[in-house]
Amino acid sequence: MRILVLAAPGGEEARAAAAAAVAAWNRALDIRLRFLDLVIEEAAVALGPPEGVPAEGHPGAAEALRRERPSVALLHGRGPAALAAAVSAGRAGVPLVRTAAGLRDGPDADADRAADRLAAALLAPSGEALAVLAAEGLAAEPFSAEAAVKALIRLRRESEEAPW
Repeated sequence: MRILVLAAPGGEEARAAAAAAVAAWNRALDIRLRFLDLVIEEAAVALGPPEGVPAEGHPGAAEALRRERPSVALLHGRGPAALAAAVSAGRAGVPLVRTAAGLRDGPDADADRAADRLAAALLAPSGEALAVLAAEGLAAEPFSAEAAVKALIRLRRESEEAPW
């Protein structure tokens, strides 16, 4: 399974935790299971501020999505760059897991709210963020590196018809 990690500003800590979980997942796979395409191949791109309006997408994310052709994308970070990356993933038809879901503070709250609505799976970094999402009618799980890996695998299963 090929994933693309999109790291918007503010997502560095979540990025490191998820990368460690992906590496642990791959190490734990028995060699006999590798033919089932359970190995997670990870490509990553660090995103700066988007050029233009976030609703147009993020050029760096769009290019990486075209180049890497991932099964699923994992979005870390917040603000206009995260929203633009989520738009690019949606336009590319790539399911998105968002790790900063439910955060609504600061001047980028509207961008964060919109990015949450574009994601197929939401992982909230705190109980407060989970409560915000629940109040907005959005289902989410607490963020952990393991939850990110499980969400990636679940979305891959849902989005592809390949047998597991």
